[in-house]
Amino acid sequence: MRMNQLHRCIAVAIISFFVYLMLWWSAWKPESGDGNLGAGVLRKLERIPSCHGGERNVAGACILSESGRCLPTFLIAGAMKAGTGALMKWLNQHPYLQSGMNVARQTREVHFFDRPDFHSLHCPMQSYLESFPIGVLTFDKSPSYMAHPEAMQRAADMFPDIKVVVLLREPVSRAYSGFMHNCRHRRYARIFNTTSSPSPSYIVNMQDMSRSDERTLTAEMAAAKRALLQPDTHQVLGKGCTPADFREYMRSLGAFDNSTGASSVFNRRELQIGEYARQLEAILSAGIPTENILILFQEDMVQDTPETLRRVENFVFAGLFPSSAVPHHSYGPRRRNGLPYSTRRWGWDWWVEVIADVFSPLAYAGLPVRGSGAYHSSTMHDATESALRNYYRPHMRALAALLENKFQVKLPSVYGG
Repeated sequence: MRMNQLHRCIAVAIISFFVYLMLWWSAWKPESGDGNLGAGVLRKLERIPSCHGGERNVAGACILSESGRCLPTFLIAGAMKAGTGALMKWLNQHPYLQSGMNVARQTREVHFFDRPDFHSLHCPMQSYLESFPIGVLTFDKSPSYMAHPEAMQRAADMFPDIKVVVLLREPVSRAYSGFMHNCRHRRYARIFNTTSSPSPSYIVNMQDMSRSDERTLTAEMAAAKRALLQPDTHQVLGKGCTPADFREYMRSLGAFDNSTGASSVFNRRELQIGEYARQLEAILSAGIPTENILILFQEDMVQDTPETLRRVENFVFAGLFPSSAVPHHSYGPRRRNGLPYSTRRWGWDWWVEVIADVFSPLAYAGLPVRGSGAYHSSTMHDATESALRNYYRPHMRALAALLENKFQVKLPSVYGG
């Protein structure tokens, strides 16, 4: 008798669980309305129009000869560590949107227009198409594009009608977040006592050093690169980087007024990522019109994620998701890994997320989105922050003027423009 009651309880629990799932699923249907995805949004072409692009109305087209793979409608071009990963994950929950993938690396950052061998590709359009799925509006999230000297011009040459989403973040906090991110991936090394070093020790980005063109290396950079090959002359920084390490690295990049020439040694790329005005000017110079560029701010996305997603949906003419599908305190939504379940995935990892979210006591703890900067256990020194604000102040003034004159957008006061 007791066994029959147990079986009935288990059956009721299973049925209730599946009913809950179906009710949840129905809440994620796109709304109808002016922004709803229509037949005219997904364009179909019989073949790739040109190996090198350049034709108008190609962005977003699905190529029938390639089993319906769809070229991207828009790019998320930057900035790095400004919330682009969180935005991509949110947009990937939309039934009509899907990001591309770097097939070789198996990552969600395509990195096509900044690849070193771009000019040697026989048919760039064909290579690019292989990064995208079939039958949906696709997009390329590669936050390094905006700071790359050639990437946006390459994209504009291939897709004259491409749309670009630019997500900005206050540059001082972005620099600190970027440093801690690179530390977690063990990309920094402290160089000791090289003969031509400007100080007894200094920190370099090993990834940047490895990518440096040997023909353009200064004597100091060449010495640092040689030091990386000798285990007794350098130490790789681990995951526990400190604010003091960040201060030392920023000093080596020339962010302090009293830097002693160290800035000539290093690639200043990590500082230049926050020089947004110059990068936006380069996008405009590439021939991309202002109406095809959407400027967003990470700080606004933190405060009101649904509104940010609405703006992107309207910008690319995707169907609208119901507001109830996105929590309003949602940059750290109450879901495992900070994200709701995928609406298109029914495989093993989908069920792992469902089970973890239902049964884990941590599932509703409001964990922050990875990449939001909330995982930093310490803050930068006041002196470091002050020096960086002084460094970026003229760049923020230029950005404020550019946004107001070209985009009719006001720079948030936190940027100090």
